[in-house]
Amino acid sequence: MIWLYYSLKTWILRYWQAILLVFLAIGFFLATSCFNYLSQTADFIKWSSPDETANYYLTKLYTQTGDLSYSEKYNLTASGIIMPRSFRSDGSLVKPVSFLGIILIYGQLAKLFGTWVIPYLTPAFAGLGLIFFYLIIKRLFDQATALVSAILLSFFPVYIYFSARSMFHNILFIVLWLMGLYFSLRMSDGPSYREFINDAKHRFQYYVNLLYTILAGLLTGLACIVRTSELIWLAPIMAILWLFNFRRLGLIKPLVFLFFFASAFFPIFYWNTVLYSAPLNSGYPQLNNSVNTIVSSSTALVTTNIEAPSPSKTYLLMKNLQDSIFTFGFRPEHSQKMFYYYVVKMFSWLVVASIIGFWLYLFRFKLFRKKDLVYLLSYLSLSAILILYYGSWIFYDNPDPNSYTIGNSYTRYWLPIYLGAIPFSAYAIIRLSRRFIYSPLILAIRLVVIGAIAFSSTCFVLYGSSEGLVPTLSRQIASREEFDQLLSLTDPQGIIITRYHDKLLFPERRVIVGNLTDPNMNRIYADLAHYQTIYYYNFTFSDSDFEYLNSRKLREQGLKLILIKRVQADFSLYQLLSTDKK
Repeated sequence: MIWLYYSLKTWILRYWQAILLVFLAIGFFLATSCFNYLSQTADFIKWSSPDETANYYLTKLYTQTGDLSYSEKYNLTASGIIMPRSFRSDGSLVKPVSFLGIILIYGQLAKLFGTWVIPYLTPAFAGLGLIFFYLIIKRLFDQATALVSAILLSFFPVYIYFSARSMFHNILFIVLWLMGLYFSLRMSDGPSYREFINDAKHRFQYYVNLLYTILAGLLTGLACIVRTSELIWLAPIMAILWLFNFRRLGLIKPLVFLFFFASAFFPIFYWNTVLYSAPLNSGYPQLNNSVNTIVSSSTALVTTNIEAPSPSKTYLLMKNLQDSIFTFGFRPEHSQKMFYYYVVKMFSWLVVASIIGFWLYLFRFKLFRKKDLVYLLSYLSLSAILILYYGSWIFYDNPDPNSYTIGNSYTRYWLPIYLGAIPFSAYAIIRLSRRFIYSPLILAIRLVVIGAIAFSSTCFVLYGSSEGLVPTLSRQIASREEFDQLLSLTDPQGIIITRYHDKLLFPERRVIVGNLTDPNMNRIYADLAHYQTIYYYNFTFSDSDFEYLNSRKLREQGLKLILIKRVQADFSLYQLLSTDKK
């Protein structure tokens, strides 16, 4: 027994960081899974956004039927409006709008474990991401910085938030990218192909590195099918890694990487062809137009400069190419504003600590290595691209356009920027604490600083705004009563017109996202009312508005609105009746 005790003690002291990391990953999975566990039941799996609703429904549909679309026959006469947000209608088929990667990956896993696992897959991947983040930072910095970085990431509000909000793409993309990046870094380890040919001792290691290459290509490809738009910065990063390691990599490894990278896209090409009629098409019309324009403009630019160089034509083609890449505009001033609100102001501790760590890291002249230069170039490149690309977009996830909260899309789009800054913050904590000679004091200072960051970050993600996890959880739980009332008051075969509650009512009820102010939509409602029971659920009308709609707006289309019940303080359920005989 004494021998076993000392053996176990020796093993723990030797591998304590790995043990801590595993417990950190498991703890993170359990903590972030609580959100869905507490807000959902077997008969009430609802989401806080249309994107999450669509991704979950389609993942479950793919798991159970193998399809990525469903049929709504009345869309043929209703101009394709019978569907929730984040879907598109082509004839009678309702199809996904978003990237298909998360649906296919989670669908395959759900076929193995059951559909109950779908809400918990993102927390599981996020926990795994902490381990790979540690492994990457350990290679680029040192073991202590890597451990602190992993701990800081486990408490980072955006990483927690979108792990709990588990049907967004971004965490799955980040984790697959981290896994692919780790194996990409391992690609250059070991012998080259020439050493493999000349020395049999190196062959086993070469095969191991070839396995790393396969995993790097496949995982990076899977990351890209989850969010293909991220290739705008991933491609330059991969180019930088190759340029600084092309001698070590040789020719075989990059070709193997590209083959398995491309193989990850084969299912996407198949489903794009089935759903959108071409391998490179997607559910995003703007992205389709952008891809087509980029291909045609790039071809024309090369042809022009080879055959008949023309400065004016080259300028126009370059301008067209820029407009196609920046699909939603190029607004550097707006990018600067969003960067201030969603990076500098929202996470000021990260900015200050990472700037300190950056300068401490930069001025290690005698210890500066090639991989340090690669890391800095890669991080600065991806940051510049992401800030200009997504920062130029103008969108409001929150109904209040002046609200800058964690739930807005900028935070999840800029996750790579946050992740790249965290190691510098960890490096600052490690380096500055080493100025104290007394070892227990060094440990105490690190624990206090990390504890303070963890406490403030946890409070922020839980209660920091109306979109914090606790207020969101409360709304989700409260919506169960609203959901039950609406189901009991409406025909299972009916259609409910709503502006905001499609994510609550779908798929138990067919929905139309709209209101009663558009004459063209009202004409469609009037046609549908001859065949279907039509409801309207939205803000409660005042008496004057109710009278105006029935005497003018709806009467002109042969419709009549009747109140069924005031369901919530501000929301009421109505029924639309046809007054025309048919």
